[in-house]
Amino acid sequence: MIKTTRLRLYFLALAAWLLLGMTAGGLMLTAQYLQISDRFDQDSRMLTRLVTQRLEQHDAILAAIAAMQNMAPTPSSFELTRFAEQIRVRYPHVEGIGSWQRLNLKRPVQTVWRTGAPPIDWPVPRDMLEAALGGHAIGELVVVAAPEERFTLVTQEKTYDDSSVITALLVDPEKMIRGDELPSRLLGFRLLSTDGKHALLQHEPGASPSPVISWLTPPRVSFLLNITSQPFLLEVWRPIHFREMMLDRIAVVIILLGIFIFILARMQEQRHDARIMAKRHTSQLARERMRASATVEATADALVTFDRHGRITLANPAARTLGQLSEQIIGRNIRQVLHFSVDGVQGVPFHPVDALKQNPTAQELPDDMLLTLPDGDQSMIEGVLSPLVDDAGRMNGGVLAFRDIGSFKRRTLEALQGAERQLRENEALLARVTQESSLAEMASGIAHELNQPLTAILSRTQAALHLLREAPEEKESLGVTLEATVKHAKRAGDIVKRLKSLAMRQCFDEEPFDLNQACRHALALMNEDLEMSGIEIVEDLMASRAIICGDAIQVEQVVLNIVRNAMEALQRANTPSPVIRLTSVQEGDFIKLTIKDNGKGISDEHLPKLFDPFFTTRKDGMGLGLAICQNIISAHGGNLTAANNPDGGACFTITLPGSEEHNT
Repeated sequence: MIKTTRLRLYFLALAAWLLLGMTAGGLMLTAQYLQISDRFDQDSRMLTRLVTQRLEQHDAILAAIAAMQNMAPTPSSFELTRFAEQIRVRYPHVEGIGSWQRLNLKRPVQTVWRTGAPPIDWPVPRDMLEAALGGHAIGELVVVAAPEERFTLVTQEKTYDDSSVITALLVDPEKMIRGDELPSRLLGFRLLSTDGKHALLQHEPGASPSPVISWLTPPRVSFLLNITSQPFLLEVWRPIHFREMMLDRIAVVIILLGIFIFILARMQEQRHDARIMAKRHTSQLARERMRASATVEATADALVTFDRHGRITLANPAARTLGQLSEQIIGRNIRQVLHFSVDGVQGVPFHPVDALKQNPTAQELPDDMLLTLPDGDQSMIEGVLSPLVDDAGRMNGGVLAFRDIGSFKRRTLEALQGAERQLRENEALLARVTQESSLAEMASGIAHELNQPLTAILSRTQAALHLLREAPEEKESLGVTLEATVKHAKRAGDIVKRLKSLAMRQCFDEEPFDLNQACRHALALMNEDLEMSGIEIVEDLMASRAIICGDAIQVEQVVLNIVRNAMEALQRANTPSPVIRLTSVQEGDFIKLTIKDNGKGISDEHLPKLFDPFFTTRKDGMGLGLAICQNIISAHGGNLTAANNPDGGACFTITLPGSEEHNT
């Protein structure tokens, strides 16, 4: 709708611009044409007067010559010729003056005198005579054509002896009017004979750098010269050039008019858009008011608004229900309708208007706020009190929102207590499940580890029995075998003891032990498995003793678990020439043990979750082995991390605090 209205508006603006532009352009062209016509009329009249003066000069010259010829005594031919030369000098367009005499009709015409720069091509004297005598009265001026687009003025006079004297003026029309004498160089004119058939003089308009407007009719006028002796017809015209019509100014006016109309159209569009936006805003405001009113009416919290004097302006149904208010409360003072008091301050009354005057900001109602109902009962409430301010920032009233929290508070306390009990039970259950899961994982790993010392005990015991039966004299070999049996039996007992302590959540005894020796014990337990797997063990342990404080069996279990994981990873990857390297170094107060392999390493996806409980990459694993190992190292004040080697394989780093007493 808006787009269609805009298109219609701009179409009307375009039509108005075209109409007004054409009208303004036409008026300006008409005014300029009339102005040019006025100037042409003045110039043509001036040209007519100028041509008339030149022709009247011809009559004056002939009259002067006739007067001299009739003087007594008659001037000589020399004097007449001299007078004629003076006239020719003064009037350059008069090229020649001549006089002929005829005594009677039977005698030929005789030349009396004539003047003119030779060669002067006069008409045939007989022709001039015939023209003078051919039905014209004495003294009448006759125009006779002459060679080279000239004309001759011939007149005949009678002398005292009844002879005829013919006087002729040879005129060059091109010299009658000089270019600097023209009123305008843009004028063109023609001097025609009386019948309009012969052109005695034609002058074309002067050249102009601006082209001529061909589609515009140039002004043209014809004058019949008011000279009895030379009644010639003068035609004058003038071409009109583009520059004279000031088309550039007309274009500027049309462009300015278009800009003005566009500005008006733009203003009208903005006014139209403003009206539409005002209607939209009004409609939106009405909808927002309806929505706000519906929201206020439907909200479960009590809502009351009041002006600066405390008069109630709005109360929603929840407020009327909670406060047991009547329908006629609008306009009443809030002090008379709602009675608030603070229970913790001996029932001190609380007035919302006074509270906002003291602190004109949004604020929560005081704790233990009570609302006294008309029937005398009291309800514990909570809520918010906010000011209403005008454009100048002055408080115009306030908004009070509150709710009954008596029953809600009891239900909340009961729900919290039940949630706390359930939380404690869930924590205990989770701890038990975690402990059992840890025990299951540890039992799975330790069962394998106990199998080795028990197998060794069995084989040593069988060897001792064989020696007793077959070679009783081999007491020394029997003693060595029994000592090894005792050693492995003690180790199995220690493992069982640690498992029992872990199951019962007992703390381990901190005793100094050599970390390097613990690594060797762990490798000795896995010696047979490593040899069967074809894995090479490289021990790059520090030469000096690496004494730390803690439980040697637990630390051995950590080393054993990491080495076993490395062995299984190498077996799954089918790594050629598999190698597991153990390196220990002293770094300040800490001893760092690294266990590396040359397998495929740990994927970037699994590396961040490697020590998370229940995370495993094995189908038969529970995901607690590395998590328990990290807990054991953390319990010893150390740190266990995992990374990938730059040249391939995984690297586990165990950092434990050294014992200053035994490492010095």
